Amino acid sequence: MLAAIEAVLVAKGLPQRQREAVMAATTENLTQRKLKVSRSRSSSARN
Repeated sequence: MLAAIEAVLVAKGLPQRQREAVMAATTENLTQRKLKVSRSRSSSARN
């Protein structure tokens, strides 16, 4: 997924520094989503 996002950014001609910033934010966002889903699943398993 991250490779596809980076490919789009390259195709749009974003400079490397901007791509790096976008990729860092995207990685953080995906990590937070993964944690949220993981917590949700573990709490629903307890009920």
